[in-house]
Amino acid sequence: MLKHSSKEPATSTSKSSGRKRAFSRQQLLQHLALLNTMPSPLPPALPPSPPASRSTSPVAGPSVQPAKRKSEAGLDTDRPKRSKTESTATTHRVSHLPPTHYLPRSELAEDGEVAEEPNSVSHPIQSRATPIHPSPDAPVKSFVPIRRPKRGHQHNVQLIPTLHEKYHQAGRKLKYSGDARFWSTYPPSHKEYRPIPNAPPPNSLYHIHGGMVAKLELMEALVMFVYSSWCKEYGRGGIYTDSWLTMEGFIKWCKAKWKPEEGSSDGEKAFYGLIHMFHAFIHARIVTQSQRKLRSDLERVTEATCQAVNAAISDAPSHNSSSLGAKSQSTPPMLPSPASIGAANSANSTPTNRDGTPISSEIRSASISSSSAINAPSQSSSSPSGPSIPLPFLPPQYRTGIPPSHISAAANTVSASFNLNQLATVNEVSYSLSVSIAEMQTAQVHLNFSIIARHFPRTFARMVHSTLKSTEEHEVDFEDDDGELFWPGQSITGDGLGWLCYMGEAMVQEFGKQFDYKGLKGVVPKPDQYDPRIRPPSFGMAGQR
Repeated sequence: MLKHSSKEPATSTSKSSGRKRAFSRQQLLQHLALLNTMPSPLPPALPPSPPASRSTSPVAGPSVQPAKRKSEAGLDTDRPKRSKTESTATTHRVSHLPPTHYLPRSELAEDGEVAEEPNSVSHPIQSRATPIHPSPDAPVKSFVPIRRPKRGHQHNVQLIPTLHEKYHQAGRKLKYSGDARFWSTYPPSHKEYRPIPNAPPPNSLYHIHGGMVAKLELMEALVMFVYSSWCKEYGRGGIYTDSWLTMEGFIKWCKAKWKPEEGSSDGEKAFYGLIHMFHAFIHARIVTQSQRKLRSDLERVTEATCQAVNAAISDAPSHNSSSLGAKSQSTPPMLPSPASIGAANSANSTPTNRDGTPISSEIRSASISSSSAINAPSQSSSSPSGPSIPLPFLPPQYRTGIPPSHISAAANTVSASFNLNQLATVNEVSYSLSVSIAEMQTAQVHLNFSIIARHFPRTFARMVHSTLKSTEEHEVDFEDDDGELFWPGQSITGDGLGWLCYMGEAMVQEFGKQFDYKGLKGVVPKPDQYDPRIRPPSFGMAGQR
């Protein structure tokens, strides 16, 4: 049988291109004997071991063969019964082999032959595959959202405003259920305990995680209230500021429930950031709308003020000359009295009163300080420059360099005034802008792309694989759990609340799966007649009950 095996490779070699050669009988016996020395394969669950250290200057010869064969034994652990011989020419590339868990499997050659190495073997790093052990924190990328057909802007202008009442009522149900379920989580002996009708079984997730389910219902209620108000405004070109401000109380209530505690996961903290992001986007929307009105008012006031400044500056030379004439005719300052000069002797070195009694140092210092205090305002008021004048209010010829003192003095005599409505708008813009900045600073700490990728991989995939544009909020179905989404973007634009609602709803549904969260299907029903024994206190927003 060995004789037959030794002839078969020679036949196949003659049919090859000539670069392959047959092994002699003695060589085949040596290679077969090496198979008996192969160690038992390791379990596949173990991590791949690092490569064995090799000489940096390999030398071809028989002494290299055993070490090379042992290092290759780990490559074919799943095929221990198949043998593969090596050409002596490949021993010159032993030191260039990468770690074993990066090596691709080579095809089997004919018996007694060595398989041809590809041309890219001289560059093993470029031809190797990526590691087979991905990072455990890598986001799930297998899910790809469904691309729904677009309905068009005109169709949605008629459809979306009709959804206002639907989601407003849904938000009320979820809000009541969240409040009622929260108070039912207290022990029966607690003074705040209020039972709920048809309580879930003790072994259900709704009972075990009642506090978390209540928080999810409050979170989804906030999402639907915001989405309801956004639908009401869609296509109308304006906003209802009073309607947005009615949510302040409920937003504060949700913040208190979702405030991070010791042991809170990053997924829970993300909802706390989501509430702050809603608050920031709402006030940024108010700023965007109010500044449009304020801008037109400011332009009118600014134009009138510039005209008044120009008139005051044109009259400045005449006022300046008259003031100079009046100043020249004024009485000169009083000269010092001879008694205050005195003789140049030691007896008169101390200042004296008219009766000759000396003036104490305390009285003298007090009189000097009071005199300075009296003269200081007159000096500052007589300063011709006064406060600096903003350049846009000055005529063009005075906008380069420092304007003359009499020009600044004339311009400082002009003042501008606002009516009550304009002042209220200024205060509204200032307040909403400061709130939006503070809320966004908190939101971005707890809710960002990195956190969504780790704790909400499905929601993350729906956003990063989206083909929608920032202006296509109307193309998304609120109840679609498989469609495309879009990151809300920058709040300062005044837009993005629709995207924020879609993202918030997706986060609630994805996070709630571990608690078997059912949303509207699992709410505590709201009784027709309120019972004081089961009705929770009202911490919600006015007009949303």
